[in-house]
Amino acid sequence: AGQDQRLLCNSMGLVAEEGEQELQTAGGIAGQEMEASALNLYRLRPVEPLPCVPVHGYVGSLAKEAPISVLREAVSKAVGVPAKCLSLASDGRDLDYTKTFKGNGVLEPGPAARRRGLRIEISFHVEPAQIAEMACS
Repeated sequence: AGQDQRLLCNSMGLVAEEGEQELQTAGGIAGQEMEASALNLYRLRPVEPLPCVPVHGYVGSLAKEAPISVLREAVSKAVGVPAKCLSLASDGRDLDYTKTFKGNGVLEPGPAARRRGLRIEISFHVEPAQIAEMACS
């Protein structure tokens, strides 16, 4: 859990801080390099400590036009539980998986904020019954 591993959607040269892991997400057009302005950078943290999940959570990027379900599926694979057992939230509001960050009313950082490393903060929760079933436990 203390290793810096990267799971990401493209190679933007993002640096994970110690205790973070980069999350592999998709959402762009397969095989097509995406401009940084077409991506939202995020930091995803568990609400409660979970086995095999980095203490500081995950970092990554998601295409702006991608629905949150893409991120939910990536988290599901990373932690080894079914996507239906995960909930994602931002600013204390549950996210609608059929919508994008913007469609959920999440403020997307502008170019200057992205250059400063600002990310969309997302929290996730795993149903308690599934924690014991996590692939890494």
